[in-house]
Amino acid sequence: MTEQAVFYQQKTVSYTTPLWLSEKANLRKISYQSGIHKEPKYLIRLTEEERAQLTEVVNKGQAAAYKIKHANVLLKVDANGPDWNDVQTAEAFSCAPRTVSSLHQRFVEQGLEAALERKKQARPSREPIPDVGQEAHLIQLACSESPAGRAR
Repeated sequence: MTEQAVFYQQKTVSYTTPLWLSEKANLRKISYQSGIHKEPKYLIRLTEEERAQLTEVVNKGQAAAYKIKHANVLLKVDANGPDWNDVQTAEAFSCAPRTVSSLHQRFVEQGLEAALERKKQARPSREPIPDVGQEAHLIQLACSESPAGRAR
């Protein structure tokens, strides 16, 4: 063996996360643990009917996975029930604390049904399909004479 080959055999390579990334993750973890995100802005107090409806969704298991997860989260953050904080709930159900706080807000502002469903897009990614009347109007415009001073 040559000296060069021996040098490469002795060298150990370790793969670690970059320092800037690990520091950022640690700061985020510390901020959640230190209590910055401890108190929810929107307090949830479920009625008996709401609690029964959510329990039925969870126990039945026939709904979409996100709906069951949202029902579980709402049951755990209930102030009249277990009253878990956002971080504890997020860790238990494998989601971000921001998801839990968004559910708090949606439940208080829009109600139970909106909290169980996914958030509606403000601007849908697909254009709506024109109905028969709109399509007829477009065909009429395309087949008509061009305005004065314009050419097709």
